Amino acid sequence: MLIDLSMPVNEKTIVFPGDAAPVFEPTGAFAEHDVIDTVVHINVHLGTHIDAPVHMVKGGKPLSEYGADRFICDAICVDARNSQALTADLLAGMDIVPGMAVLFYAGTGDKYTEQTYAIDYPGIDQGLADELVKKKVSMVGVDMISFDHDAPFPIHKTLLGNDILLIENLINLGKVAGQRFKLYAMPVNWELEAAPARVVAEL
Repeated sequence: MLIDLSMPVNEKTIVFPGDAAPVFEPTGAFAEHDVIDTVVHINVHLGTHIDAPVHMVKGGKPLSEYGADRFICDAICVDARNSQALTADLLAGMDIVPGMAVLFYAGTGDKYTEQTYAIDYPGIDQGLADELVKKKVSMVGVDMISFDHDAPFPIHKTLLGNDILLIENLINLGKVAGQRFKLYAMPVNWELEAAPARVVAEL
């Protein structure tokens, strides 16, 4: 069974505070050109996307320097609902091995179309970030708009600084919470600090 964990994107998609709103500009129509064509103006961190180290780490790698195999791995989804902050205690007793992806279901992704989604989400404790680094995970994902609320973005910097890729704006995590699965998190191959991704769990 495949579960799509990716947020649909349109001009109403919620953006991180201060980011530009997306614009979908039609440049072709059947009536005039016999085709539909569209130019899309978006921040690369819109919707479900993956952050690469260069996003927050000077001299870090962009997404294009990772092979496709880096975006396919075993994963586990941690049920973190009702947590005011995501802490290292959430990982207690879990069998997490190097190279895995760990996703956190905070429950905020269930309301991703509401404006409060951009600001009303739990923080991530530094201890959890440090523990994920110790476990040498490959990727970490959340159903939240960001791993941090504001500068200096310590959680981003801790994880990206240790070559852990970040997936933000996941949805449907309630369908995989508490389970293990194969994760496919394939970003567009842009030579940038981030790119939209289609993220799928295979149960």
